[in-house]
Amino acid sequence: MNTRWIPLLLLLLAFSSEFVQAQRSLTYPQLVQQNRSSVLQEQAILFPSDTNESLILYTFRASYEQLPFRRSTTTGEDTGYESELRMDLELRDGDRPVARESWTDTVRTATYEETQEESSHVEGTLAFRVPPGEYQLYHAESTFRRVASANRTSSGQRNPRNASRDGRLTIQVPEAWKEPRLLVLKESGQSESAHHVTLMNMGTDARYGEVYTLMVLVPPEEDASLTVRIRPEENRTDQEPLFEQSLTPDSRIDAHSFELLNRHGTPKISIQTGDSEAASASVWLLPIPNENWPSRPHRIELLRDGESEPVARQTVTPRWANMPVSLLNLDVAIDMLRFILPEDPLREIKRGSAAGREQAWLAFWKERDPTPDTEYNELMVEYYRRIDHAWETYTTPEQPGYESDQGRTWIRLGPPERTERRYPPGQATQERWYYPDRVILFEATTGFGDFRRIGVEER
Repeated sequence: MNTRWIPLLLLLLAFSSEFVQAQRSLTYPQLVQQNRSSVLQEQAILFPSDTNESLILYTFRASYEQLPFRRSTTTGEDTGYESELRMDLELRDGDRPVARESWTDTVRTATYEETQEESSHVEGTLAFRVPPGEYQLYHAESTFRRVASANRTSSGQRNPRNASRDGRLTIQVPEAWKEPRLLVLKESGQSESAHHVTLMNMGTDARYGEVYTLMVLVPPEEDASLTVRIRPEENRTDQEPLFEQSLTPDSRIDAHSFELLNRHGTPKISIQTGDSEAASASVWLLPIPNENWPSRPHRIELLRDGESEPVARQTVTPRWANMPVSLLNLDVAIDMLRFILPEDPLREIKRGSAAGREQAWLAFWKERDPTPDTEYNELMVEYYRRIDHAWETYTTPEQPGYESDQGRTWIRLGPPERTERRYPPGQATQERWYYPDRVILFEATTGFGDFRRIGVEER
C-alpha cells in the first residue's frame, strides 16, 4: 500500500458567507456595501496523487454585477454589453518561478439589466502539478484584482473576502500527511473507469434547499471505522443529528489521481481509480439531504468509532440565490419590521439575547407563513425583497429609499398595477400609483427623484 498521503487542503481566500447572526453593529447600507464589494470568491485546493506531483486547483467565481462591462461594438453596431476577463497566476518556490497559468474569457449580455444580475456569474479554474514543498501563488495579472482595488478605494477599507494581504497565497505540499479532509461538492457521477465530481465553488457555502455531495478523503492506510455526522452549528450535544452515516468498504473509491476536466464554468474533476494497494486516497461520496434543512450553518464531523473528538470537521452555510440583504444580519432583519409593526411589539422582539431575538423573529414570521410545512417562507422573503427594491430604486443623496414615502408605500403595499407621471403647469411633478382599491398620490420635492406622499384617492 502506498503510505505517502498528500491530503486535500482547502485554503479559503473567501470570507465565509454572512449568516443572520452577524455583528449587531452593522446597518443595512453597510450590509449592501459588504455584499457588493465581494468581487471575487476564490479558493485553492490541493488533491492527492499516486505520483510525486500533486494537483493544485485555483478556482474563482464572480457575479456579473461585479464585472467591468462596457458597450459591445465588435461588429460596428451596438450589440449589448461585454466584459473581457483575464487571470494570470504565477507559482513560485521562494524567488524561483515554478509555473504560470493564464485564463481568459469574454462575457456578453444583451441588456444592461443582465449585467447587474447577482445570480449570473462567471467561474474559472487554473491547475498546477507540483512535488512536495512550500509554494507561493501570486496574482501576476487579473481583471478581478483591478476591480477589487477600485472597490476598496471607493469604500475606504479593504474587503476581507479578497486575497491575502500581499496578494499571494502560501501552499504547503507535505511529503506525508495523514489527516482526513472534507470537501463540499455540487454533484457526482460515475463512468466505467472514473468518478466525476462537480465542485460547489462557493467556499464553505452550499445552495439553500438543494441536495449536495460531501467528498470524504482519507489516507489509504486508515483502517478505523469512520462515521459522518452533521449537526446544527449551535453545538448542542442533546440535539438529534441532521444526518449520520457510516463509511462502509463497499462504497469506498480507491483514488489514484485527480484530473481537472474544464477550465471555464463550474469546475469538474475526474477521479481516476485502480488497485487499492497503489491508491493515493480512499474517497467516499455522500449525498447530503440539505433540501429540507433550516437556512442556518450546520457542522460536518468525521469521527472514528470509539472516539469523541472529530478527525475532520467543516461548517457549511446554506446560501440563497438573490438572498435579501436584510437577512444577512439578524438585527437588521428585526429592525426592518418597523414598517409593518407598531413600536411596542417591535421593542419586544428586540429584547434579550441573540438566541431570544432570533426565536422571537422566527415566531413572528412563522405565524404568517403561507406554507408552514416548508422551510421557505414566501411572505417573509417577499417583504425583505421589497425593502431591497426600495433601497435600489428610491435612494437619494438625502435618504435611503426605504425611508422615503414611495419606498414605504412599496414595502407595505407592493408594486402598483401601474404608475402615471403628470406635469401640471407651474406645479411640481406628480406621480400616481394605482392599486386595486386606491390611488396613491406623490409630488416631487427636488429634481433628484425625491417624492412625498400628498394624498390618496379611492377607486
